[in-house]
Amino acid sequence: AEEGNRLFRAARSHANLVVIDAMAEMVAEGQKARRLNDSLDPFTTAAAMIAMIEHLLPYQESLQRRGANKPTLQQTIAIILY
Repeated sequence: AEEGNRLFRAARSHANLVVIDAMAEMVAEGQKARRLNDSLDPFTTAAAMIAMIEHLLPYQESLQRRGANKPTLQQTIAIILY
């Protein structure tokens, strides 16, 4: 079981790094366009965005019970990320 957990974590970390690297590029582009503050570190900002998404997803059902439908959740995340 321990080996499986290690392999899973390694695969998940690799998959996340692909997304984080792409998001870090988006942050850097936002900084160049003056949409984002230059004090932000692109990689750290991207990692924080991924963490935010990962922590929000388990609450999707609870949010929907409070009236937030899937398009609303998607739009909210998109606005925060962009």
